[in-house]
Amino acid sequence: MARIFYVVFFFISSTTFYSQDNVARLITIIGSQVTFNFNSIAKHSTGITKTNRTRFGVRFSDLTGGASGVTQWKVTAEPGSATIDGEGGANTLNLNVLEVQATDANGGLAGSTFSGWQILGNGTPLVTSSTIPASATTHQIDISYRCGVTNSVFDSTSDYYEIEIDFVLSPVP
Repeated sequence: MARIFYVVFFFISSTTFYSQDNVARLITIIGSQVTFNFNSIAKHSTGITKTNRTRFGVRFSDLTGGASGVTQWKVTAEPGSATIDGEGGANTLNLNVLEVQATDANGGLAGSTFSGWQILGNGTPLVTSSTIPASATTHQIDISYRCGVTNSVFDSTSDYYEIEIDFVLSPVP
C-alpha cells in the first residue's frame, strides 16, 4: 500500500516594524509557499531538504541618524500554531519535524551571524546583524527548509498538513 504524505507551509509576505524614527521591512522576493511530498519510503526515512526556497529583501531605516540607539537587527521565525495540523484537524505533527536556516543570498550581509539549522519554535533565531541594510535589493537572505531530517515523520498518519510561519524582522537596541 502506498503512503502519500503532504506537508504544505504558507508564509506571511512581509513583516514591518515601525516606530517613530525607525522602519524595518522584510520583503518576500520568492518562495511564499513550500511543499514537501513524502511519497516514498526513502523520503520517509531520510526526510526532505529544500534549499534556498524563500528569499527576503531586508531594509532598515534609522531616521535619527543613529541617535535611536538601534545598532543591530534580527530575523526570527514564528509558527502560526503549536502543531502542524492535518486536513480537517484530526491529525497533527510536532513542530520539531520542521527546521529552517537563513543564509546570505547575495553577499550584502558580511559580518552577520547566521544561526544554521534551527528546529522551528517560537522566536527561532535565524540571523542577527549590525550591517544596517538600506536596500532590499542588495541585502537579502535565503531561507532553506528541512522536514523529517532530524526528527522523522516515518510513523505519522498520511494526511495533507499545513502551517503558517511568520518571519519577523526587528531591531536590536
